[in-house]
Amino acid sequence: MWNSDTISALLVLGITVFGYLEAKNFSYYGGVFVSWVLLILFILGVVLLAKGLFQHKPFKFWKEGAHSWQVAGVVVILAGYILLIPWAGFLVSSAVVLSLLCLLLSPPARRRSWRGWLVSLSVGVSITLLFYVIFKYGLLVPLPPGVLFS
Repeated sequence: MWNSDTISALLVLGITVFGYLEAKNFSYYGGVFVSWVLLILFILGVVLLAKGLFQHKPFKFWKEGAHSWQVAGVVVILAGYILLIPWAGFLVSSAVVLSLLCLLLSPPARRRSWRGWLVSLSVGVSITLLFYVIFKYGLLVPLPPGVLFS
């Protein structure tokens, strides 16, 4: 019964319930995007729970050859992102964090070359600018400017 799929599904469903309870106080237009994301998360959580219950796989926290240091690095980078956003704002924080994540998750040979660093930086900045334009101007979502830029 307990495998990585069922545990992940319960975690996703728990986050969905928490998000739903928090989103009840949003205005109609403020909650439209959140409601759709929560609906999709709920559906994916139920599918993952069904997969975990019907496919009996043994529970393994780390698969063979898994890079646990990369998982820890992602957790540290995301925690740093939460701390960096109020200070540096969405634009700078997202560009830095996405660039670091691209660099961390790229193959070791690419991490050692200047080209790999340049590609990671350009991908992080490009994705951040794309999301900035979509959310700021397309969806009219206010994004945090940060203490440095306000």
